[in-house]
Parts: sequence; C-alpha cells; structure tokens
Amino acid sequence: MPVAYQSESCLFLQKEGWPCARHGSLRGWLPAYLDAPDSLPGAVDGLLEETTSLVRFLWRGTLPALLDIPDQVVPDYFRSYMQTYVERDVRLMEDIRELVSFGRFLGLTGALTAREVNASQFGRDVGVTPATSRKWLDLLVNTYQWLELFPYQGSAFKRLSGKRKGFLRDTGMACYLQRISSLEALGVSPMLGAMFETWAVNEVLRQCITLTVPPRAYHWRTGGGAEVDLILERDGKLYPMVKGKSHHCRESPGSTSRGVSIAHAVAIRCSVPGEFPLGLSFEWNRRLPVASAGGKAASRRA
Repeated sequence: MPVAYQSESCLFLQKEGWPCARHGSLRGWLPAYLDAPDSLPGAVDGLLEETTSLVRFLWRGTLPALLDIPDQVVPDYFRSYMQTYVERDVRLMEDIRELVSFGRFLGLTGALTAREVNASQFGRDVGVTPATSRKWLDLLVNTYQWLELFPYQGSAFKRLSGKRKGFLRDTGMACYLQRISSLEALGVSPMLGAMFETWAVNEVLRQCITLTVPPRAYHWRTGGGAEVDLILERDGKLYPMVKGKSHHCRESPGSTSRGVSIAHAVAIRCSVPGEFPLGLSFEWNRRLPVASAGGKAASRRA
C-alpha cells in the first residue's frame, strides 16, 4: 500500500477550489499506526512515489505560494517573505527595537534546526541576553516559524527542565536562512540530513493536529549520544520514530520496567540518498531503550 504525505495547507486550498500539487494520495497512516501499530508492518511498508527529487522538494519547501513558481524565483520569494515578516509583522506583534539583531537571530535558527536548543548559545552568537533569546524564540513559536519538542523523561515535571529540540517550520525557509542558493548546493551540503529531519518531524506533527485527541510529541537523547528523533505519546503508550538509517533504537518492542508500552518504531527513510521515493518501514526488532528514561538516560539539562 503506498504511503503519501500532504500538508493541511494543501487540503485547505483544495476545499477552496484552488489547485494543489499532491504528493500522492493522503492515506492517513499515522492514525492507523496509533490505533493498531502491530497490524501495520507488512500492510503499510512501502514507498512514496514522487515526481521530483527529494533535494528539490526540501529546497523549495512546502509553502502554498511556492507550488507553481519556477525554481529561480524561490530565493526572491523568501527574501520578500523575510522582509515582510521582520520589518512589518514583528513590529506589530512585539516591540522589538533591535531589528538587525533579530534578523541575525532568525538567520541563526536555520543553522540550528533539528538540534537541541540552547538559549544562551543563541544569545551569545547574536549579542543579546539569554532572557531576550528565549523571548525571541517564543515569538517565533507563536508566529508559526519555529517549533520545539520537549525531551521525554519519566517525570512530567522533569520534561519542563530538559533541553528542547528546535525545528524551523519550513525547509525552504531554512535553506534560505542558510544561504543555500540552489538545490544542487543542498545536495552536497552537510545540512541535508537536518533538512530531511525538519521536514519529517513537521509532516508527522501536521498529521497529529488533524486527530481528535492528538498525541504529545517529544524527542529523546542520552548523554552518550543515543537518540530517537520523535516520540509520540498517547494512552500511556510510546510511538518512536526515526529518520534515515542512523538511529539507536535497541532491543525489542514490549513494556519497559516503568510499565510504559512501546510500539514498533517507524523509520522514515530515503531509499536512494537525495532522491525519491521515500520509504516508510516498521522496525520489528528495535525499540527505544527507555528502561532508564526516567532520568539517568534523559536529555542533558539546559
């Protein structure tokens, strides 16, 4: 069964009678995975066929205004978007007087997408205080330019104190902020993996918000470097998801020592680096090693 992805913006445009480039047909694999993960391996394993390269897809991003414009106009679009966002919208929403510093701060988010957030590091690099840096990150979240995942830990209170992981909302914007001027440049860029993870996390969360009871979303990382890119939690069960082939899920599905049930992990990968089709597979013999996720193996504190 083919698996396909489509953003809610495309669904809205189609309801309003506008044409929208489709990435296959929307099959809704995520609700089925959350409801009965054990039934999906073999039934959903498959490939997402696409008519463009993965690198081009990531470089252009998924904003609706970019669906029909040629590649050479994409940088101009993002430059205009940045000018409108920084020079007009931010002034209306927040009394930011250091617009130059804020522009540099926004540019830094492109380099740090799909990485753990350190507000002090943001502040040092731009020349503002950690409190100002945190305030600006919250502004980006509230204006739908940035999202953050809290770390998964055994205690709900500890989740508020661990390092968050940040993502820009659009990979095209991230490429523009990193001054990646062409899809050929992205194809050889060390940021390609971060761009793919940024898209994958955003796409899963887009599907989550369409659910009546959306799951909570976290990331997970140990001090030794073992990492799970995205964890969904619903009904007391964890649903780990990883991108690509370099992940560190271990052991087999089942229950942890803390009584938390672990579903089969989903791996979203590209069968040929830099090219479609994408693959969606279920890793039967791997799981998130959360036996010590209550604190010992939890993400380092900020």
